[in-house]
Amino acid sequence: MKDKLNIVIVGGGSTWCPGILKALTKHMDILPLNRVMLYDIDAERQRPIGEFGKILFAEEEPGVEFGYTTDKDEAYTDVDFVLCQIRTGGYEMRSKDEKIPLHMGIIGQETVGPGGMAYGMRSMHDMVEIVNDVRAHSPEAWIINYTNPAAIVAYGLERVLPDEHRVLNICDQPVNLMRSYGRLLGRDMSKTEPVYFGLNHFGWFKHIYDEEGHDLVPQIKEYTEKNGFLPADAEQRDQSCLIPTPWSRTCSRTSPTICPTLICSTICIPSTRSLTSTPTTLAPTRLSTVVKSACSPSASVLPKSAPQRTPRLCKTTLMAI
Repeated sequence: MKDKLNIVIVGGGSTWCPGILKALTKHMDILPLNRVMLYDIDAERQRPIGEFGKILFAEEEPGVEFGYTTDKDEAYTDVDFVLCQIRTGGYEMRSKDEKIPLHMGIIGQETVGPGGMAYGMRSMHDMVEIVNDVRAHSPEAWIINYTNPAAIVAYGLERVLPDEHRVLNICDQPVNLMRSYGRLLGRDMSKTEPVYFGLNHFGWFKHIYDEEGHDLVPQIKEYTEKNGFLPADAEQRDQSCLIPTPWSRTCSRTSPTICPTLICSTICIPSTRSLTSTPTTLAPTRLSTVVKSACSPSASVLPKSAPQRTPRLCKTTLMAI
């Protein structure tokens, strides 16, 4: 590996970028940087983030070259890592992904169900284009993709580009949940071994083993049923996005042997309705990659003109990630 790395963040207009840039400045000891570039097709949206980045690096890491651009040739030339976090269709389409299913009485979510499938189909064209463009300029670059729905994008890229072996598709939700479980139990979860399966935003912890080999899942479920669930960063979140205690109790009672990943954008499930877990024959996938990132909370509401139907869980084919 080179002594200093060149990184480009695709989706540089995202409001999550300041946190990523700050994290890069804090970890120069393990990820030494030569150049950081933001790239976005929306110059107006990217401009304030880019100007923030200029000030941040000038003050904290003046030895790192920083810039932002809408020119893909400038963005992808001579890079070592590409961090990709695009949203094809923007928030306007995300709103439709979540509200249209609700209008039909089905859960609205950006990674699973009808909304997740629609988002995945939109994302695939742009993701394939990004990979091909990167390869034309930097054949050996690693592409780290955070674009949702991560599992669908991963599956699609493998189908379209079967010989592509330098793309990693990552979702931080299981890691964020591990931190949250650590807060509930008052222990360091980095010393545990989780067994997880399912889609991002729709998965389960089957086991979480401590150093002595004891499974912590029953303890987590017992605590959640009595006290409810709060994420590790609950105080910093919009309180309307937090999962109500009755919902987590219902989920705990109806899933006796597993911990579902409680994602904030599924709070539209009524707390009085029981959930039906979908059986799966997939072998559990052990988590081995730890990624620190911010969770993206969202809350969906029905349009005033929509019929007031009770949302229900739709059956979704599970894929191991």
